[in-house]
Amino acid sequence: QQEASSALSALDKLAPLRAAATGTQLDPLVVSSEYTVLIDKLLVLEDATAQGAGDPTLAQDVRALDLISHAKEDASEQRAILTAALLVHTLDSRSLTALENAESDETTNLDEFNLTATAAQQQQLSNAGAGSTGYLASADELSAIALAPDLRADTTNADDWYGAMTHTITYQMGSVEGSLGNQIIARAQSLRNSAVAAAIIWGV
Repeated sequence: QQEASSALSALDKLAPLRAAATGTQLDPLVVSSEYTVLIDKLLVLEDATAQGAGDPTLAQDVRALDLISHAKEDASEQRAILTAALLVHTLDSRSLTALENAESDETTNLDEFNLTATAAQQQQLSNAGAGSTGYLASADELSAIALAPDLRADTTNADDWYGAMTHTITYQMGSVEGSLGNQIIARAQSLRNSAVAAAIIWGV
């Protein structure tokens, strides 16, 4: 209940943050950090759900969903930071640190996902990420990190980077996230139906 209340509180803050981000000269890194704080509060609810699942299959699916959701948020943070940097051709030390931290967190979450997820779930993530667009994002990021802080020589423009990362976030991680969500709902409904049937049969 506490996690749900925190998640609802975070959602209430989303509209004011969006207004500040689009209607003021707020530092892009500050905006990205504030969005990350809000989304992390939502993911805490997902974490709690994973810990409370009593069925092994359901628990595994919820944990896999939790990890891919965290990795997706890490990737979104990288997209925001580097898009802002490419627009002004500068990746300052604060932004560079934030970018590298988000990249490291994404790697950690994806590594744990591969240890937690089923073979079919791992294959889905791999298949969804195949193709030049997904690999382009990684190459663009490495290039910017190598050139920082001066990105004037970087041949990647903000639109190309944003598009490449959107492919990773929406089509690779997003497709797996959606599939896991559907599996969790189906499993939860199946467990509920079995419990109701058992209660009817045994009169409990």
